[in-house]
Amino acid sequence: MTGKGLEDATIPVGGSFWRAARENALLVAGYVLIGLHLVLLVVDALVAPGLAYRERQRWGSAVLLSTVIAPIFSMCLLLVGELLRRGTWGGASGHKPDALLPQGSNTVDLRMVPLAWHLVWLLAAFAASVVPLVMIAEDPWSERFTVWTVNGIIAVGTAGAILGSTVKKYAWLRGGSTRFQPEAVAHPALAKRAESSRSQGFWRWVGYRWRLDLWCCALGLVALWFAAQMLLTRDAFESSTQSTTTVAFVLLPGGALLTLVALWAATQFWRSGEDLAGGESVA
Repeated sequence: MTGKGLEDATIPVGGSFWRAARENALLVAGYVLIGLHLVLLVVDALVAPGLAYRERQRWGSAVLLSTVIAPIFSMCLLLVGELLRRGTWGGASGHKPDALLPQGSNTVDLRMVPLAWHLVWLLAAFAASVVPLVMIAEDPWSERFTVWTVNGIIAVGTAGAILGSTVKKYAWLRGGSTRFQPEAVAHPALAKRAESSRSQGFWRWVGYRWRLDLWCCALGLVALWFAAQMLLTRDAFESSTQSTTTVAFVLLPGGALLTLVALWAATQFWRSGEDLAGGESVA
């Protein structure tokens, strides 16, 4: 038995709250929270430098608090809101019921968004990651160095995950139908795999259960972002110019290689034997 809501979902903590929550309310709250955070950052970049020292410090405390709270909470609200809006919830997956760590207590089948939306969010995330680089390069000695660095990492990590997701979906859609239908023939790409194999288990673990391909793509772009930051600010820290340059030129090929491997892994999702529109809980 499946349904749109969380009535039958296993929620160890805060179940009554999430079941009572409405998808639109969660999405609005999430977008408002991240919107306020972006406004704070824009004002900090344009207005704060002209404030008196004490006011600038107070404003900096507000921006720091927003950086710590807003991205995490908005992500949680948007994630659950989208799962409610586009998800059809089912029972347990039954995958390895005797495993040390329980797997798939909840399953969900999602209505996938068009690839065009991936591109829109990808461009927005990349743009958001470039702004901190510009701010840091213009004033490496700013007391906002840490805040802008953290926001840059969040933005470029998000861009990396979206990039991996875009490539993953594109490769999947090239294989055939975008959705499974009841009693329909399985996705054409799945015909390439054996019914059961160690390889299938590995790719299920990488691409379906933990989404490591997306995580690694995000980490790869974060490494490239750090390398760019170091190269842009190396002249400001003369005592460590050589070491900074060395680290940057290690991060550049390392981040590029990790990103490329992650993108390749994203194209191999069909080997997992799962539907890209499906998902299961970790426990």
